[in-house]
Amino acid sequence: MRVIRSAGQNISPSDDGALFHQILTDGLFEDVAINSLGSNQVAIPALYGIIQGREFTNSAETVEVALPDTGTSTGYIYIQYDLAANPIGTIGSALAPFTPTYDDLNSTGTLAQMVIATYQASSVAVTSLTPTYNIAKTHGSGEEVSITLAAASWSSDLYTITDPAIKPDIEIALTYPSTLTDAEYEAYQAADIRPYGAVLTGSMQLKAVGGAPSIDLPLIMIVKE
Repeated sequence: MRVIRSAGQNISPSDDGALFHQILTDGLFEDVAINSLGSNQVAIPALYGIIQGREFTNSAETVEVALPDTGTSTGYIYIQYDLAANPIGTIGSALAPFTPTYDDLNSTGTLAQMVIATYQASSVAVTSLTPTYNIAKTHGSGEEVSITLAAASWSSDLYTITDPAIKPDIEIALTYPSTLTDAEYEAYQAADIRPYGAVLTGSMQLKAVGGAPSIDLPLIMIVKE
């Protein structure tokens, strides 16, 4: 037996990470404003957050996000921890389809990604941007994740939600916000959206039984571990 916290013991980042990961969910510690500056430029404010029990801070910066070569696409902006790289922490972007990598950093894994915003883009510019980060909370308190179901991201009436909070062995509830408009409510009713297939680590699918909606729809995912 190794007693982690006792006289003469060295506490490793993995020791602390594993402990705090049991206490806190992934996310930022406060609300921030993430804004498009035109073209492929996005303003990221100063950030303070945590991934798998490992804290990070980041000074305000402007990042260049990925744009599609043609047409339109959904994109994702994410915080990345890569223990095999220097620097370890970076901000990246990717176009759909995209599933964040979520290795166990406190065991043998080296790479974990946490999405903080989604955006719609043409081949020349970001056309809309939605912050989708979580606020870090203690486990068991229930985590609310705001999601936009982009009309352009449905495929054969299926939609894939990607978020590191999604896991097969936890309780997940889906609802819509109280600010739902009449048009959005009618679109929900017509689409008859429901969970579809198995819940995977980092992703789950929805099916529009009545056919994919033609407008973007706000969704709230409540995750309780």
